[in-house]
Amino acid sequence: MEGDPSNTEALEHKPLFSWQITANELSEEAESLQECYINEMYGDCNVDEYEEARRGLNAISAATYQDIMSVKGVADNNADYYQQLRAGNLPSDYTYQLSEDKWQRIKALNVGNIYIFGLLRYLEGENSKLEDDFGLYFVPSKAWMGIAVDKLRAKFSREFSGEGLEIMAGQGALSHFLNENYELKVKATDIFKTHQHIVSEATHCIGVDVLEMDAVSAIRKNRQAEFLVISWPPGDREIQGGVISNPNDVEILDAWACRGPILFIGLRRSFAGVWLTGSEAFHKKLLKQYGSEVIEAYRSKSFAIRYEAVLFTPKNERWVKSTVKNTALAQGTELF
Repeated sequence: MEGDPSNTEALEHKPLFSWQITANELSEEAESLQECYINEMYGDCNVDEYEEARRGLNAISAATYQDIMSVKGVADNNADYYQQLRAGNLPSDYTYQLSEDKWQRIKALNVGNIYIFGLLRYLEGENSKLEDDFGLYFVPSKAWMGIAVDKLRAKFSREFSGEGLEIMAGQGALSHFLNENYELKVKATDIFKTHQHIVSEATHCIGVDVLEMDAVSAIRKNRQAEFLVISWPPGDREIQGGVISNPNDVEILDAWACRGPILFIGLRRSFAGVWLTGSEAFHKKLLKQYGSEVIEAYRSKSFAIRYEAVLFTPKNERWVKSTVKNTALAQGTELF
């Protein structure tokens, strides 16, 4: 029956914030949120832009709105996660508590829609305990890291030494967790020029000794490393009101020369034409030279800017042949 809030089929196809949706169906919070969002995001715009924003919000369905609202107050709400992190332990869960069903529904939202993206960012706010208290841009968790390491090991068979290299490592937290929990031997390096890395009581037991070295030099000097770790590499930079792309990361891929897999954490697409983690040329070269396997268990700390953990494997003939050889040796199989 129309107007019945339990009638999800009817609700699914109704526009939001219009006369068709009553207070009983979605509550007055919808109208309040619309006003707050528009006033904050578009308050200084002209009348036409303001009305365009209102029309864009009206076009979002009630079901989509309900999915968006389900993340309200969820970000960074897992106290047990941060208790484990402060003790220097790798947390077993995520920074927020959200059911798998809700997470999949949030992942399905079209964050390319400026109004959906804006509403999610508005609800999240700008606070992030991982960044503000720990200086971390990725989400450390056993929920995905064990899966990633298993997939990495499977690429090498029995000859895998576990030696890796992390570049642009910051305080070395990712190397720390990989080494302490999965018996890997990852060396962390950073040039310490891009970000100010947080050092506080909350972070004193998270990290390893990080060697001060630029990424290309680190790759050339650590030829024993069998895999490379890159987390949140610098993207485009804003200088004097303009955006300048940072193509130097292509040199990193040239120096690595498809030697082995790359564990990457970041964004593989641009937002409004700006690349936030790695340049466009960097990602085009990755796509051309490597096969990619997304670690589906990884959950971004942001619902709006959803970055990923991805394992890249070289496509070149030398790597493929060595993998076949290693697998055959492990299984005792005749190659010829």
